[in-house]
Amino acid sequence: RPTYDAKKRTGPIVLDGVLDENDWQGALGRKAFVRHDGRGKLRQSTTGRLLWDDSFLYVAFEATDSDVHTPYTKRDDPLYESEAVEVFIDADGDKDVYIELQSAPNDVHFDAAFAGGRRKNFDTGYDVAFETKTRVDGTLNDPSDTDRGFVSEWRIPIAAIKDVPSPPTVGAEWKFNLFRLERVRKDGKVVATEASAWSSPYSGDFHNLDRMGTLRFVE
Repeated sequence: RPTYDAKKRTGPIVLDGVLDENDWQGALGRKAFVRHDGRGKLRQSTTGRLLWDDSFLYVAFEATDSDVHTPYTKRDDPLYESEAVEVFIDADGDKDVYIELQSAPNDVHFDAAFAGGRRKNFDTGYDVAFETKTRVDGTLNDPSDTDRGFVSEWRIPIAAIKDVPSPPTVGAEWKFNLFRLERVRKDGKVVATEASAWSSPYSGDFHNLDRMGTLRFVE
């Protein structure tokens, strides 16, 4: 399972979907996502980057996408039924309590918590005041043109993440994973799904906690 070394930011991060800050440019490990089952090639590519400071975890997804779309407009809508990028965090790595955060290309959010293990005690009442800004290179929800992709930039308050053993310091490690759901449309209807992950769960179940990678906080 992979390890990501997240650098501590040294300057301000403007949440605008443009990764032009020096910290983002110097972020490590732009590892390409792989298929959810670990087999074959992806039609659309995705990479992830992470940064941190004493208060926030920063995540950036960069994705190619010829048709960026979502039908959802309300918080905690089932974003996972359409196009979304996702963050899973098991901060203490005990495979007990963990969280799932999602953002659609229009910056609508879904968040949930679990307790007792994989998919146990699904709690959509759990709310995190995380922020995202997605910049689409193309036209959202317009199948008549060809888009090029999107960047989704996140800021997650560490204080709201469940089961954090202590405030992160250099050398601390969490378990986490990043995912993307890409939906292929034809004549306005979804006809195929491409699911990808930073660390492949080797199945269609993104909640495979055994396949989470390691997030390591570095200077």
